[in-house]
Amino acid sequence: MKKTGVPGKKSSPFMCGGSVCGEYHGSRDEPCQDASGWTVVPGRRGFPPYGVIAVADGLGSARLSGIGAATAVTVALESARSALPVPVGSIGGVLFDIARSARETVLTRSREYGCSPRDLASTFICVLFSRHGIAAVHIGDGCVVARDRHGGLFMLTSPGGEYANEVVPLTAPEWKSELVTAYIRQRNGSVVVMTDGCVRAACTGPSDRLVPRPAFFDPLFSYVLSQQDEKSASGEIMSFLRGQGMTRCSDDDKTVVVGVIHTAHGADEITSGVSSSRDNPE
Repeated sequence: MKKTGVPGKKSSPFMCGGSVCGEYHGSRDEPCQDASGWTVVPGRRGFPPYGVIAVADGLGSARLSGIGAATAVTVALESARSALPVPVGSIGGVLFDIARSARETVLTRSREYGCSPRDLASTFICVLFSRHGIAAVHIGDGCVVARDRHGGLFMLTSPGGEYANEVVPLTAPEWKSELVTAYIRQRNGSVVVMTDGCVRAACTGPSDRLVPRPAFFDPLFSYVLSQQDEKSASGEIMSFLRGQGMTRCSDDDKTVVVGVIHTAHGADEITSGVSSSRDNPE
């Protein structure tokens, strides 16, 4: 990925990325079962603007999982636009409501199709970030990686199961107990959201103890921080996902979405640590 020049100071979140079909589905003329999207919620009433990223990975065993994933992403973005902005103390509740709304809409869609909710099963990740911090809700595999002001990388959320096939989707009856929420108070933070098809290229370690690879994330963050054009930057990232380096790691569908907040000096300031819970925030 080639840098095109460092932008000036900005206060609005900047996001780019996308989803690409893996070789497994492509060779069978099947559509991509990943879905991704993002939006900016303008700041008001003294609150900063929020970046919102939603990502879902349709389960391969579910025949309509791509539809379920796309539905969950669309509803997540709509729900976030309606709910934000809110005080920091309300973020956990907002994330839970976003996940619940996405799930309920997917269940409604299953009734419309006359099929089981399992046929529309997918993972689900939604990230909210502003110049004050980063928050995420997550069920299933995939991961959310954040970066601190010193360039240090850490997992904000990652799979909780020891085995790759232990994936509990958003449509599962036990979804509440498996839902993970996390929040970090961080000035002008950066975040990457990805599906399972990218995890082995981007991280090391077993699935329940993933460690981000600096060789993957440092150039990615550096590139996005230099960009001003969302469409162009997204095209570069999607080309990278289709490249040999990524396809050698996995034949699965692949999604990467990056969110940053540009500042005059590009510095991130940590003001506290990460909080994470599998508990229902209600």
